[in-house]
Amino acid sequence: MFREVKKNMRFSSRFGTAIHTLLIIHEGCKEQKVTSDFIAEKIGKSSVFVRTLLGDFKKAGVVYIAPRKEKEGTKLARPLNKITLLDIFEIVEPDHLKNLCETSTRIFHRCHAGQYVNEIISGYLEDVIDVVRAELKKTTLADTLASLEMRESASLHKNTRDLFPME
Repeated sequence: MFREVKKNMRFSSRFGTAIHTLLIIHEGCKEQKVTSDFIAEKIGKSSVFVRTLLGDFKKAGVVYIAPRKEKEGTKLARPLNKITLLDIFEIVEPDHLKNLCETSTRIFHRCHAGQYVNEIISGYLEDVIDVVRAELKKTTLADTLASLEMRESASLHKNTRDLFPME
């Protein structure tokens, strides 16, 4: 299962927001029509942002968006176990990993040895990116939901004094 990312590693909030959005669609469509306004309220973003995100998901074949007149609303187009975190990451951050390998060619232009540093660093970074891609590819939305459910059940077993301090 996907391990927690250390707090000092930075990704844009779009990735987490995208995962949150898809889980809301999965859970919400069981009980009601899921609209961009409904999702926006749940994730704390504008409905314009949500519609853009949903459009990207639809283009990638991850969601089905019913016409307004229909009662269905937005649904996942694939089961949770067929949507990987890599699928989501590539939809919302298509150039993020690639940009990690780009280093400035001007940094070392005055030093003969320095001209090879970019090549060496790029090789290392490409290896790191391969590992990140592999981890994201083997982790599905179903895995993510299972992790959330485990955390929720663990939190229910905490001492209520810890959850609601009276002091």
